[in-house]
Amino acid sequence: MDKARKKELAEEFSKIKVFLGVAAIKNISSGKTFVTSSPNLKNNWITLKMQLNLGTFANKELQKDWNELGETFFAYEILEQKDASDAVDARWEAKQLEKKWMDNLLPYGDKGYHKHPAK
Repeated sequence: MDKARKKELAEEFSKIKVFLGVAAIKNISSGKTFVTSSPNLKNNWITLKMQLNLGTFANKELQKDWNELGETFFAYEILEQKDASDAVDARWEAKQLEKKWMDNLLPYGDKGYHKHPAK
């Protein structure tokens, strides 16, 4: 690849918007939800799906359901996103949004894959 083409591709790549935010993996069968945040939502589902398909996902209950039911029983939904270029600390801002959604959805017990925080 010549230098001009490399420069052109680098310029195109730099113009791609990156969004931070919160997403949910929903078990279509049970309705249970796993809430997650990321400083880069574009790559988030690819990474999560790869972990689930490899059997290395950190949440063992979700991993078990994924293994038993298969990918077609799950949906990925972006709950909220913000332009990451506006963020001072994208990871921190994504975590703050996640806390808000956790309080809103309460994805614990029969509703989700998260352990209820100690009171």
